[in-house]
Amino acid sequence: ILPVTKHLMYPINIYTYVFIEIQNLRKEIQNKNVRKAIAYAINRESLIDKLEKGYGHLSSPGYIVPSNPMYNANITKYPYSVKKAKELMKNKTIDATILVSNNPKEIKMAELIKIDLAKIGINLTVKSVDAKSRDNDVKNGNYEFALLKYGSMGGDADYVRNVYLSTAKSGIQRIQGYKNKELDDVLMAQLLEKDTKKRKELLYKAQEIIADELPMLPLYSEDFIYVYRKIGRASCRER
Repeated sequence: ILPVTKHLMYPINIYTYVFIEIQNLRKEIQNKNVRKAIAYAINRESLIDKLEKGYGHLSSPGYIVPSNPMYNANITKYPYSVKKAKELMKNKTIDATILVSNNPKEIKMAELIKIDLAKIGINLTVKSVDAKSRDNDVKNGNYEFALLKYGSMGGDADYVRNVYLSTAKSGIQRIQGYKNKELDDVLMAQLLEKDTKKRKELLYKAQEIIADELPMLPLYSEDFIYVYRKIGRASCRER
C-alpha cells in the first residue's frame, strides 16, 4: 500500500440548482414572495451535510460565483428560516411536481426538499425520469419545479446573460418563461460596456435584481477531494 502524501480539498465550478418555473404555474408561484419563501424554507446546509458529507458551499442567489471578480457579496441572502418562509407564504398552500433524473442522490435531494417545503404549505410530488428525458422537459418548459446540476461557471461573468436574458437562446440553463425588462436592459448594457468599473457596476445591479426576483434558486456547490501519493519522482492523483 502506497502512503498518502497529500490531501487536498477545493471547490470547483459545479453547481446544483432547483429551477422554479414561473410561466406554466398558477399565480401563487408568479408572486416573488412565494419564491423567497421557498428559498428560506430549504435547509441548504442540511443538504450539504446529508448529500455531500459536509463538503460543499452555499451558492449565491445572484448566480455569479464568489470566485468571479464581478461577484457581488452585498445582495439579498436567504438563510434557513421556516418562520420567515411562513410569513411570506401567508397561509397559502400549493401542490406541485418536482422533476428530477433517476440519479439516486438527486431523488434523495428532491425528497429532502419535499420535506422542507411541506412545512410551509408547499406539497411536492417527486417525478423521476431518465436524465435525457428530464433535460428535454426542462428545455421545453414542461416542468413546475426541476432539479438540475451543471458546471461551466468560470470565465467571464457574461455567462449570466445566457441564463436570465429573456431573448437568450433556449437551452437547459435558460430559465423558461422568465422576463424582466430592467434585468434585460442591464444584461445587454454590461455586454456592450468597455469600461471595467462601469461594467462591474452593471453586473452588481444584475445580481441584485436576480437575488431579489429569484426565478431560480441556486442551492450549493460541491467540493471535490483529491488525494495525492508519490510514486518515485512522480505522483498519482485519486479522486
